[in-house]
Amino acid sequence: MTILGVFLFASFVLTSCGGPEADAKKAADCMCDAAKLVEKMADAKGDADKLKDLEEESKKLEKKCEKDGEGLEEKYGNMMSPKDDEDSKKFWETMEAEMEKCE
Repeated sequence: MTILGVFLFASFVLTSCGGPEADAKKAADCMCDAAKLVEKMADAKGDADKLKDLEEESKKLEKKCEKDGEGLEEKYGNMMSPKDDEDSKKFWETMEAEMEKCE
């Protein structure tokens, strides 16, 4: 899966067992890490060795994100169609706040 796949996966499928706020923080962390990796890849244009290392890093991030979450969409819906319950509202509010902190 490419880094774009990591973004999509993170936005739809991440989960954990700590409630909606903890789930959102983990999902946001994964997305922020993916965004940083994209920046590194853009900076490494033309450096095949560095790009190869970053590809490895991308694969590790993908595994981490997959491991951290299965079932987020089932629990909270997705960005385009969130579920209408209190946990889902908390999840998406926390997700938005955490993504704003992403550096």
